[in-house]
Amino acid sequence: MKQLISGILAYTDVILVFILTCVIASLLRYKLKRLKLTPGTKTHRIASALTHFIFPLLVLIVSLFFFYYRECSAAPSYSAWLILWGTLTLLSIADLLVVEISVALVGKCQIPKVLRNLAQGVILAIILCLVLKFIYEKDISVLMTSSAILTGIIGFAMQGIFSNLLAGAVIHSSGRFNIGDWVKIGTLDGHITQINWSDTWLTTLSGNLVSVPNASVLSSTIINNSAPTRSGRLDIPFSASYDHPPHEVKQCLLEAATECTYASSHHPPPCVLLTSFSDFAVNYELRVWITDYSNYHPAIGAINEAVWYKFKRKGIEIPFPMSGKLMENVLLAAAQINQVEHPVSADAENILVDLFKSDFVRKLIPTTTLDHNQLPDLFRTVAHEFHRVTFTAGEYIFRQGEKDDEALYIFIGGKINGEKRLDDGKVVSFDPELGSLLGEMSFLTGAPRSATIKVLITTHLLKVSPSTMRKLVHSVPQLMDALSQLVVERTQQLYDSSRSDTLSLDKTEQIRKSLFRRFWNVFTRDED
Repeated sequence: MKQLISGILAYTDVILVFILTCVIASLLRYKLKRLKLTPGTKTHRIASALTHFIFPLLVLIVSLFFFYYRECSAAPSYSAWLILWGTLTLLSIADLLVVEISVALVGKCQIPKVLRNLAQGVILAIILCLVLKFIYEKDISVLMTSSAILTGIIGFAMQGIFSNLLAGAVIHSSGRFNIGDWVKIGTLDGHITQINWSDTWLTTLSGNLVSVPNASVLSSTIINNSAPTRSGRLDIPFSASYDHPPHEVKQCLLEAATECTYASSHHPPPCVLLTSFSDFAVNYELRVWITDYSNYHPAIGAINEAVWYKFKRKGIEIPFPMSGKLMENVLLAAAQINQVEHPVSADAENILVDLFKSDFVRKLIPTTTLDHNQLPDLFRTVAHEFHRVTFTAGEYIFRQGEKDDEALYIFIGGKINGEKRLDDGKVVSFDPELGSLLGEMSFLTGAPRSATIKVLITTHLLKVSPSTMRKLVHSVPQLMDALSQLVVERTQQLYDSSRSDTLSLDKTEQIRKSLFRRFWNVFTRDED
């Protein structure tokens, strides 16, 4: 016991110097961590670097000077001491370099601290074994055998972890994908949210957060939908009945794709392919590029919705099971055999109500000589010829300069916006009210559409054909005067919005009479 105490006392100065050095290093490290520096600056990076190795480096420097002062640097214990703290200093610097390189490559250190500490512990254990072997000349064969067995057990138990770490290193170095990319890994489709050395995290299209081991990522087929650009092409299948010509179906599909807000204007325009003929339908494929693959589901939903409305308005049938089709054919055949007249549409009364709320009838009532109670009966006879059509948000009812079916529309529900480009290039915008007529100029004169009407929310319209209008004109001639007055009012509104002055009364009356004569010639001529 006395020898032990005397031995400790002999190294009292060494122990005191070591304790004092540790205290000073700890205080310096604490002060560096407490400094309020702006992240990313040079001063902040230097302070962060010093906190990694200030402790072992300060102990090593003090030890060198102290051993030199005591002239005992040749002793084995002091050599082992210097090797130990020199190794710790080098390991701290190496850890700092690993962190800095990882940050430079992927933005932050992706190697877990526990793995870095484990690697440092293994290296330090090897250095200690070498010190025992060559400085203290101890037999370490038993220690090496035990270490080999322990290493084998640990390696076997952690082979999955090591394989993921190696795969993570390959992924980081290859740059196959980056955080934020939309990828398909095997059967998983989503965008990358985090890339670690052990696993890769992605958020699927359904919003689920999925962790995929890097070894599985490396062995799977990877489709990066964000490279070389974030845009992508959608291939959307559609089917239509054999009763409809392909060009009509293709036109509806192309219009839906063109009006889609997610469609890209920097890639080839949308196209439609007739892909096959099945038992009950003709199959098509719409190909359209979108600006960002993350809009995959919203784009498909918007296009499908627009196609449904367009098919509905055009009368294009989406095939349904053959049993239902056969049943319909049987009922139609029975009706024809028995000469059963089809009843007026159940929607006729609702259409009649909408008609009497519109400018179309409101302007007619003051001008007609008929008993106002006779008007509902008159319109009821043709109510089934007014077709209710629906447009979804983003669609165009018609565009300025188009020459389409020249139909007249009555606005009965929803929200729309109109624009008219004048000859001087000025664009006049207007918001039609419920009950307004749309496209009356083209309908009555046969001229191209004079304005563009865009749908803002789901909108309902009544569509009036020229044949229906001709029947009404023959029954109520005063209708032409009411329509002429509507067109004059619309012309006056557009004129007032584009100029500071207004149309004179004489000019207004001249326009009305001219339109009246033109409309009368159009709608009173005999049908071909």
